[in-house]
Amino acid sequence: MQQSTDINSSTYLFPFEYQMEKETLFEDGRFAMNNFGGELSISLND
Repeated sequence: MQQSTDINSSTYLFPFEYQMEKETLFEDGRFAMNNFGGELSISLND
Protein backbone atom coordinates (compact mmCIF):
# COMPACT_ATOMS: atom_id res chain seq x y z
CA MET A 1 0.00 0.00 0.00
CA GLN A 2 1.37 3.42 -0.94
CA GLN A 3 1.69 6.17 1.59
CA SER A 4 -0.10 9.45 0.89
CA THR A 5 3.27 11.17 0.35
CA ASP A 6 3.84 8.92 -2.68
CA ILE A 7 0.62 9.90 -4.47
CA ASN A 8 2.24 12.66 -6.57
CA SER A 9 4.81 10.24 -7.99
CA SER A 10 2.26 7.57 -8.88
CA THR A 11 2.10 7.06 -12.64
CA TYR A 12 -0.98 4.88 -12.10
CA LEU A 13 -3.05 7.83 -10.86
CA PHE A 14 -1.31 10.58 -12.84
CA PRO A 15 0.10 9.08 -16.07
CA PHE A 16 0.53 12.44 -17.81
CA GLU A 17 1.99 15.92 -17.53
CA TYR A 18 0.50 19.06 -19.03
CA GLN A 19 2.03 22.46 -19.45
CA MET A 20 -0.21 25.30 -20.54
CA GLU A 21 -0.71 28.93 -19.71
CA LYS A 22 -3.27 29.81 -17.03
CA GLU A 23 -4.83 32.39 -19.35
CA THR A 24 -5.84 29.62 -21.74
CA LEU A 25 -7.81 27.93 -18.96
CA PHE A 26 -9.27 31.21 -17.67
CA GLU A 27 -10.72 31.91 -21.13
CA ASP A 28 -12.19 28.42 -21.55
CA GLY A 29 -15.65 28.12 -19.97
CA ARG A 30 -15.25 24.36 -19.48
CA PHE A 31 -12.94 24.91 -16.51
CA ALA A 32 -13.42 26.47 -13.07
CA MET A 33 -10.48 27.74 -11.02
CA ASN A 34 -10.27 28.15 -7.28
CA ASN A 35 -7.64 28.83 -4.69
CA PHE A 36 -7.85 25.69 -2.54
CA GLY A 37 -5.44 25.51 0.39
CA GLY A 38 -3.26 28.22 -1.10
CA GLU A 39 -2.81 26.26 -4.35
CA LEU A 40 -4.46 26.77 -7.73
CA SER A 41 -7.16 24.14 -8.21
CA ILE A 42 -8.69 23.47 -11.64
CA SER A 43 -11.91 21.53 -12.11
CA LEU A 44 -14.32 20.80 -14.94
CA ASN A 45 -17.63 22.63 -15.08
CA ASP A 46 -20.78 20.55 -15.56
